[in-house]
Amino acid sequence: LILFASHRGVFALAHMSRVSALAALPTRLVTYLEREHRVHPEELRAGLLPTIAKASYSLESFEGGTTEEWYRRGWASRASERDIHVDIAGYTRQALVDAGVRPDRIECSDFDTASAWDPSKRSFLFSSHYRFKHPEVFGGDEEYEQRNIAIVGMPQSAV
Repeated sequence: LILFASHRGVFALAHMSRVSALAALPTRLVTYLEREHRVHPEELRAGLLPTIAKASYSLESFEGGTTEEWYRRGWASRASERDIHVDIAGYTRQALVDAGVRPDRIECSDFDTASAWDPSKRSFLFSSHYRFKHPEVFGGDEEYEQRNIAIVGMPQSAV
């Protein structure tokens, strides 16, 4: 998750996972930026980077303080007793809107980091911690665990 208000020189980068989502990280981050940097939520721009899609993100259990709301709002669904699908991007986007970020200022990537395939290279486009932990789901050879890094630059004119 990227949040920024270039006119104030404010930039935030956060890793969204089911743990950080259940801790209401998007809402807490917007509140922090407003309180500490006087950035009003409607001034923020947001970007949701590629993430695992709900169709690919299957969990055996999904528990936490707000999970009932997740089921009610469609961010979690139960395919079977031990097959729960979770929509981190959908939750994050709605949490930002609920916190006051304008929907037209939120950009969302459509890439699924677990299954996006590059046919020319015959490999996945992204490393995926989930795919590494569940090679049986994706029917491929085991792969080495990888880590992602984000390098972000803003031109001086944006500050």
